[in-house]
Order: sequence, then structure tokens, then C-alpha cells
Amino acid sequence: KKQMSKKDRKRLEQLFRMIGSPNAGEAENARRLILEMLARYRKTWNDLTDLMRGDTNADTWGAAFDDDRSAEQHAGDAVDVGLPEAAVKEPPNVLELVRFILEEYIDMKPREYIAAALWVLHTHLFDRFTISPRLAFTSPVRGCGKTTALAVIEQLAYRPERMDGATPAVLFHIIDRLHGTLLVDEADNLGLNVNGILRAVLNSGHRKGGSIRRVIKGAPKKFSTFAPMAIGCIGSLPLPLMQRSVIIDMEKTAGGNLKRFDTGNSQTMQRINIVYGFVTRWARSKPKLDLDPKLPKDLKSRVADNWRVLIAIADTFGPAWARIAREAATTFAHAYHDEDAGVILLSDLRDIFNRTAADRMASVELIMALLDIEESGWSEYRGVRDDQTPRKLSQGEMARLLRPFGIRLRPIWPLAKRRKGTSKRGYYRSQFEQAWARYCAEDVTPSQASNVAYIGSR
Repeated sequence: KKQMSKKDRKRLEQLFRMIGSPNAGEAENARRLILEMLARYRKTWNDLTDLMRGDTNADTWGAAFDDDRSAEQHAGDAVDVGLPEAAVKEPPNVLELVRFILEEYIDMKPREYIAAALWVLHTHLFDRFTISPRLAFTSPVRGCGKTTALAVIEQLAYRPERMDGATPAVLFHIIDRLHGTLLVDEADNLGLNVNGILRAVLNSGHRKGGSIRRVIKGAPKKFSTFAPMAIGCIGSLPLPLMQRSVIIDMEKTAGGNLKRFDTGNSQTMQRINIVYGFVTRWARSKPKLDLDPKLPKDLKSRVADNWRVLIAIADTFGPAWARIAREAATTFAHAYHDEDAGVILLSDLRDIFNRTAADRMASVELIMALLDIEESGWSEYRGVRDDQTPRKLSQGEMARLLRPFGIRLRPIWPLAKRRKGTSKRGYYRSQFEQAWARYCAEDVTPSQASNVAYIGSR
């Protein structure tokens, strides 16, 4: 491989120092020139430490600052442009700084600011993890801030590439060459429900080693798909992709003190470039990570996989942030249904049994109750792989979803004192108890099955 000359190394150091410049245009130009120089030498942003210092074990902040200016002077620049003074003291708290920037321009809930800030930081260290959770901004209608959220994150994430649409080939070529962060807006226009290749690219990139193979000029070629990805869409994404995502439900803003995000505003870009410089220096310091941190008990399966990465990063900022991140993760786990269709079905059926206080229910009655649940998705069921034509969930499909849990249809008779007519096919509450305990979040609603014995007899 081509070796970098001493002249280019010196130039690279100069450009890197300029990233924290109070001049927004100068800082942005420095970022562009660095990326061009790295590409010329077939290097990535993660190689900066080796290229500039030659010391891969460096773990200090001092070397990251301009030799002619102290850390205190850099902190002074940050305070002068309106960044919180407590967060820029040596070493700067980049988690607090990123959250501060997000709060300036995007309307989200407190737990969502934490999740998004941690996700931004993970993009700078994603190659140290085996999972890269997707960040999904969803909304019921347009104008809820998804595009603004992606635009702000574009200025803070590692080697971002933002787009409004792309073919599968374009995506896996970009990911394989960029080794950075992919930001996809208007994903509802990508045809994910019918484009299996595109879904495969987006899903496989969730785990390190994810790849797709194609024949190029008569020879097989492997393209890496592992990369951080943030997605904006109206409605929901296919279930497998939702499982791999931390989901932020955007709503139309009610006003407040949000600032208008404008990359042409010099003060805006000056603040963001200073924060970006701090984040890059934090990543270069190679913070010590516990790759298997203790997780809240409510986090299971892919939810746990996604939050393990974010909590590992939060832990590097001390006990207070570790606690805040775990509280946010638990709230997310309770608020969003991003499990397999079978697990979602189990949870919804438990709610139905609790609400009706029945110890047995006919299959047809369960289906009617499921379809009555607002925003549950059962009236627009797309199959277990979430890739079929939308339709109402049928009794047969419900039976197939429950079969892997060992739950099968049985003849359901009314109790003797109410016996009328013939039996119906359905389920007893007792058939679900073990599966509920294993696969669903803890149930805080006590069972009242003894009050009403049977639903389904007319």
C-alpha cells in the first residue's frame, strides 16, 4: 500500500486542527479535505491516530489539541459560541454536548435525546462492536421533523452519507467503500415490502460480518454491509428491520424554543463543528468499553442487542449517565413493540385475556378482539416476514404463529352450568402462561380468570 509522505502527514495534522475552527466554512472545508486525503491513501477516519501520531496506544486528550493552544483555550471557544461550560471542561463530555445540539434543533422526548446522542457516538466506534443498531425515525405524516433529525445527525456522525433513495447496488457499493454512516430519508418510498434484495442489505448490516455477494465482470465479489444506519420513514418499516432498530416516533412540534437548523448559518455550523471536533477527539482517545455491560432485565433478544452497544458507551461517562441510559432503554422496551410477530401476538392475547377476565376464548372471538386493537397491525398483517400483501389476520395464521410456542387449538366448551350448543375451537388461558412468562415483558395486571369462565358462546 502507498505510504503517506511526511509532508502529507503534517498537512493532515493541520487540517484536523482546523475542524474545531470557529470559522464554519474553514472547518467544513477541512473535513472535506481530510476525507479526500484518506481516500487517496485508502485509509478511513479510524486510521487518523496512526497516520498523524504513529502511536496506536495513545489514550490522552492532550495530543488531540493544537500544540499552540491549550485545552482551556479550546473550551473557551466552545463557551463563546453558546455550548454549556460544564460539558467542555477537560475532558469534554461529548455525550452531553451531542444531546445539547439535538435538543436545540429536534423535538423529541427526553429518553429519545439520550438514545439518539448515544447512537451518534456509536457511529464513531461501531467497528469495536458486533452489532450496529439502526436508528429509525418514524411518523404518521410528513412534517414531523425526520428530515431535520437526519440533517443534524449528518453533521455529527462518522463519515456520513445521506440520501433520499437508492438501489440495492448503490447501497452496498457505498457501504463497502465508505465504511461510515448511512442516512436514508423517505424510506417509505424505497419499496422495502417488495424488494427482498434491499431488505437483505439493510438487515444484514446490523451485525459485523454482514455481507452480500454479487458477480462483477464474471467473478464473485463480496460486499460488506456492516455499517451504522439511520432511517426516516412515514408509517413503519418491515418488521425484521424494526427489530434491528431503536425506534423514535416523531410528532408535529408544538412549538417551543427549537432553533431552525440551517447549514448556511455560520453560528450554527461553528457550534456543530466544535462539537464534532470534540467527538472525533474522544473517539481517537479510544475510550475503554465494557462490551458486555449489565443490562436491565426487561431488555431481551434484539432489544438487548441494540441497547448493549449504547449502554456500553454510556458507561464510559460515569454512573449517572449509565443510570440514565438504562432507564431510557427500559422505557423504550416497554413503549415499542419491535419483537417477532409471534411475541407481539402473545403480548396482545395476554392483554385480551386480562381485559375480559376469561379462562378460555374461542379463536374467532380472539381474532375479533385483535383486530379491534388500535395501531396493532393485525388488520394489516403482512405475514411472518412482513413482506406480503396487507390483510386481516386470520384464525389459521394466528394458529401458525402460536404453534412454535407449543400452543395449539383445542375444543372449547362452556362450563356445565352454561353449556349450550356445541363446542368451538379456541384456547385456554392456561395454555399461554408459560410462553407469557418466557417471552413477554413482566405482567403487572393480575389474572381474574375466575370471574368470567368462557367467551365465545352466543
